[in-house]
Amino acid sequence: MGQYRIKNDPLNDPQNEYNKLRSDFIFEYGLRTASIKTDDDLIVFEQDCEFQKWEKEQQQKINEAFKEVCKRLNRDEIFYFGCPFSIYKKTYPKRLKVFLNSFLDTDEADFINGELEYLEHTFQDLENSENSGDGYSLTGYENFKLASRFGNQIGVDQFTFSTNKKIEFLESKQNADRGLPQQIEISDIENDFDHVDISKVYDYFNKELVKANFLTDGELKQYLKVAFEQKDPPKNRFTFKNDPQKSVIRKVFYKYYKDVAARGRRKEYRKECASLLGEYFNGYNTKNVLNNFNK
Repeated sequence: MGQYRIKNDPLNDPQNEYNKLRSDFIFEYGLRTASIKTDDDLIVFEQDCEFQKWEKEQQQKINEAFKEVCKRLNRDEIFYFGCPFSIYKKTYPKRLKVFLNSFLDTDEADFINGELEYLEHTFQDLENSENSGDGYSLTGYENFKLASRFGNQIGVDQFTFSTNKKIEFLESKQNADRGLPQQIEISDIENDFDHVDISKVYDYFNKELVKANFLTDGELKQYLKVAFEQKDPPKNRFTFKNDPQKSVIRKVFYKYYKDVAARGRRKEYRKECASLLGEYFNGYNTKNVLNNFNK
């Protein structure tokens, strides 16, 4: 998140009781399972009732230690991976200040974009755990490994609920920065740009941009509000996630112009559709988009 790195998270502190117990468990487990029998390529661990009882007891101790670490961090109002939303919100100003002091030429919009990208990518990694475990993690294998462990310890339902609240909080800040209401529904948007049914516009860009993980659903609604209703480019432009090729994005907007837009292919309207990309997104300008629109 912004400058956040999970390896530096308080939950990953090797000196806390949770990590000490877990480290001791891994070491002892290795010693206890070192006695093995081999039969050709088969390796069978000698496990008896005593071993299973010991393993269960150690896991319970580790789980309890994790809960105690979280309680302490919550009591002291310290930010950590998967912390409750109340802690996240309270520590937001301090973490923003650290980010702005650490990275020159940045502003709050950059911090919010980084936070959202991290939270959403972590969600995707955990949902696609098999691919992430094989080295295709969006946030990196080390992050996925720790996020998966911490997320499971916290509890999937709690982690998901809390993360969704954080995303809503960040998107509401984006909306406020752009002079928009905190929550935007499709029914709240008027299409004064080309008067195509806004649901049709939303469905098209949702398929091409949201499902491709280039924008979140909240960001798409923000974009439609400012570009199709207000027709006023915001000071803080939108940013596509996952660094898509510009030709891919241009194609999305060209197809909107060619196949969805109401006014057909009139030359003057072509420029207006190019501006939907060139005036609202970082890394694009209308002239270059127009010159390469169908390429």
